[in-house]
Amino acid sequence: MKKQLTLIYWQAETCWRGKLLERPEIVAEGETLEELEEHITSAYLSMVMDDVPDEYQTKTIQCKISTGPTTQTADVSGFIRSATSKAREASRKGIDTASSAIAEGSKTGFRKIADTASSVAESVRDASKKVSDITSTTAEQMKTGSRKLVDTTSSVAGSVQDTSKEALDKVFTVAEQVKTNSRETLDATISAANTLLVTTQGLLASNLSDDLNGLLQNMVQGPATPYDKAMDAEYITTHIGGAYHRLFDGGHTISGAFKAAREASPDDNIIQEALGTIQGLLRDGTTSMGLPLANWSPETFNRVAGALESNFQIPKDWFYDLNTYDTAELLGGAIGVISLAFSWNRADTESFAKLVGGMGMSATISANPLLLVVTVVALAKAFHKAHQTGEYAEFVDGQLKGAIGSGATLSAVTLVGVAGGPAGAGLLAGLVVGVLASKATENVSVVQIGQFLAERAKEITLSQKQRWDTTAAGGLEFQSG
Repeated sequence: MKKQLTLIYWQAETCWRGKLLERPEIVAEGETLEELEEHITSAYLSMVMDDVPDEYQTKTIQCKISTGPTTQTADVSGFIRSATSKAREASRKGIDTASSAIAEGSKTGFRKIADTASSVAESVRDASKKVSDITSTTAEQMKTGSRKLVDTTSSVAGSVQDTSKEALDKVFTVAEQVKTNSRETLDATISAANTLLVTTQGLLASNLSDDLNGLLQNMVQGPATPYDKAMDAEYITTHIGGAYHRLFDGGHTISGAFKAAREASPDDNIIQEALGTIQGLLRDGTTSMGLPLANWSPETFNRVAGALESNFQIPKDWFYDLNTYDTAELLGGAIGVISLAFSWNRADTESFAKLVGGMGMSATISANPLLLVVTVVALAKAFHKAHQTGEYAEFVDGQLKGAIGSGATLSAVTLVGVAGGPAGAGLLAGLVVGVLASKATENVSVVQIGQFLAERAKEITLSQKQRWDTTAAGGLEFQSG
């Protein structure tokens, strides 16, 4: 199907614009004339053919309009003005006719609407009255039911509250029992752990420490390495200190050993130097001479050791041992730290003081400097606890019990060693005797026993004095008679 259309177009600032003479309401634009024709044709087809049925016919009509400013333009303008005037007149007549029809229809419609509304209003009033009656009845029934529901709910709530309170009381009772049992279990565990740790420290303070050092020495022994020679370089050159040279040569402290290792082999890397130094320290630490905590000068050491031996009968070997440590003493110090950490905020004054007493006895007998440092810290903590609670008697009592337990362990190991028993027998005897001694003194107050003995001694002294006074008075009467 083809249809001829008349396009009126003109050029705007940025594009071509135009409209169809047949459909002046259709306006389109395009960058070119071809694009303008395409756009306006598409708009025309969309508007005109939208409501056209499939069976339609076409007829071509032609109307020519001059494109220039001639007299035909005026004829077209007059034609347009005439058509517009006729359309306006037709519109006015249509409006008047429509207004008259609407007014008449409105009067009749309003009358019918009013009659209908009156009828509907009457029906609504009847229905509203029935609804109001039903609502009142329902509200009364709901009020009665609500009152019964409230009463039932209150009763149930009271029962639930009573049951919940009883259940809550039972839960609190059980929780308190569990808390008490847990505290008692924890206290018992701490007490048993302290007893075992104190006994273990007593074993490490005995001659069993030599057996432990020997066992460890067999594990690390081997040919001398350049790092061993570097650590003994000063002694090899000067023979300073003799058997006590590790305290004076500067190569057997931890810092001195690593410093000597850096000069031992210039070809080794830092990892090889570290491993060689650790191996050398382990070998020397498993011997009876041990490793020094710090370096001394021979003159100062001999002067202090001589003063201690002459004034306090402290052997020079013990003073040397106090300044050195071996692997067994290192283990004893580690156990002391563990014991202290385990009981720091949990044990009571007497239990903590008992731990301090056992560590102090072991540190003194074995001259273990590491354990001695731990003991000093623990002693300060125990005294602080006693000062806070005013339990000075428990403080003294605990220390005496700890010393008794550790001393019993040492005595048992020594007796087995004197009898020629094996190390295993000494270990077993020390453990058994230490635990038994701790159990035996658990419910006994050493302070009260001391006070009782002191009072008995005082009574015996007063009785003896009275007897002497009576005897002296009788002798004087005999002489005067």
